[in-house]
Amino acid sequence: PDTCPITAAKFRAAQNTLGTDAANFVAVSVDPDGDTPAAVRAFSDRHELREGWRYLIGTRAQLQVVWAKYGVGAFSSATDSSVAHNDAIFVIDPKGRERELVHSDIAVSSLVSDVRVLMNER
Repeated sequence: PDTCPITAAKFRAAQNTLGTDAANFVAVSVDPDGDTPAAVRAFSDRHELREGWRYLIGTRAQLQVVWAKYGVGAFSSATDSSVAHNDAIFVIDPKGRERELVHSDIAVSSLVSDVRVLMNER
């Protein structure tokens, strides 16, 4: 199943709880052909993602650098336009250090708690 809408809902709920100044949320495209600026705006609008929300897009070569750094695997379907990918949410502290790897099944309350701990370490 597509985890992107699930992850977007978790991000939105966490943002609503934390407030827009508390944390930044970044999604990284796994579909450089389909994730155009217009498609990303539509996704963000559809999922009510606003302040503090960023969606990294680029060419396949540009994104492969990010995918390699974070161990993201993305595989295009041979039968349709879907892209399968692993489900990874990295929690990164204010100093840019990876502190936790979670998945879209994380409870929003746990994600919020984890982010608050890191924000208090500033």
